[in-house]
Amino acid sequence: RDLIGALGGMPVLVRLCAAVDSVSEDTIDDALVALNQLCLDEESVSEFVCYGGLQVLADLLLDEQKSVKIHSHVLEFLPRTLINEEVIVTFADLDIIPSLVKLCKATNVTLLRRNLVVLSILAQVPEIADRLMKMGILLVEPLF
Repeated sequence: RDLIGALGGMPVLVRLCAAVDSVSEDTIDDALVALNQLCLDEESVSEFVCYGGLQVLADLLLDEQKSVKIHSHVLEFLPRTLINEEVIVTFADLDIIPSLVKLCKATNVTLLRRNLVVLSILAQVPEIADRLMKMGILLVEPLF
């Protein structure tokens, strides 16, 4: 992890995740797992966000043709990246909420659980909670 970070691996991994038309899903998935391991503190998460990582994660979730594995790893990684209200609002403003609401119908339990965790994080911001309620998502309390 330290070596990848020291060698400037973060932007390479973000670009791999964004290269959906030129790399395999396995490569994207491996890059997501590596990013999840790299983003262990606020500094590395900020670096990830600066390299356009939130948009990349949103694009992967918006792509309904992506596998459950990809969507699940994106949702596993997201709680680590949503570190403050500014980042949460930025992510929500990427028009991701309808896709997250749609994922509430997932039959894969792990995917559904991870999706609900992300929704509960988003709902901690009052303006986003209002948007979710208008879309028919009943929010009781955070899931963590």
